[in-house]
Amino acid sequence: DELDTLKGLDAVIDCVGEADGFARMKAGKVVRDDGSFVTIASFDAGFDPKAHTPLAFASFHCLANKPAVQDELAAMLVEKKLKVVVEKEYPFTEAGV
Repeated sequence: DELDTLKGLDAVIDCVGEADGFARMKAGKVVRDDGSFVTIASFDAGFDPKAHTPLAFASFHCLANKPAVQDELAAMLVEKKLKVVVEKEYPFTEAGV
């Protein structure tokens, strides 16, 4: 299982909504105990970000345009404080999607 190689991450941002992905992430300890899980693709984590201790944050997040947050994330990327890992790229075509 691919989750066997993923352990103790600071955070997971789920943009896919894999079936049982949140439950599998918790069971496999993919995110460390004080880490965060955010999804824009599945309601499995619910809407209360504090409901899944020991995680510091776990919630479905409706997208919102907040320039201050976007600026903070961009600055973290530039300062190399935030690393975005892209596992695989797909062509933006009907076959790729």
